[in-house]
Amino acid sequence: YVEGGKIKARGNVLIEAGVTDSEIEARGGIEAGFIHRSKIACAGQIKVQKEMVDSLAMTEGHFNMDLGRLFSSEIHAKGGARIHKVGSKKAKPSSITVGKSTYLERRRQTIETEIDTCSTLMEQARQAKSQIATRLQDISRQLGDYEKSMERTMGLMERMEKKSRDSLEMFQQSLDDAGDK
Repeated sequence: YVEGGKIKARGNVLIEAGVTDSEIEARGGIEAGFIHRSKIACAGQIKVQKEMVDSLAMTEGHFNMDLGRLFSSEIHAKGGARIHKVGSKKAKPSSITVGKSTYLERRRQTIETEIDTCSTLMEQARQAKSQIATRLQDISRQLGDYEKSMERTMGLMERMEKKSRDSLEMFQQSLDDAGDK
């Protein structure tokens, strides 16, 4: 028994009791005792033993409910459908579509959405990369300007130090000359 679950299978799914308030997707087939308020989709065959109520079923294969009843549900079965009894006087109407590939169409839409999302993310990454490259060029230019300024400052400091030594030597010489007199 599955209640409130989400199942994604690469193969077949067999639930002997039933399914309530759940979502099941299988690349193989799906078989269940009953299905209530759920969404099921598969590439293979769907087989329901007892009943399907307020649910959605999509299959590329055949929908089969030889003994059960279908109430207020929607079925899309590309390979056809065989249902023992459909509806009642009190239930909402059911919808049965055969020969149309709803399951693959929804899968295609999902994949296209994922591709669009990835394309958007790639474009955002390209723009961010371009902004980073521009910023890196600015920083590189600023570093170059800083390096030139530092070289000028160091040259100026060396000249000032040399002048200071020369002035100190001249002052010392003047003192020495004055002391000799």
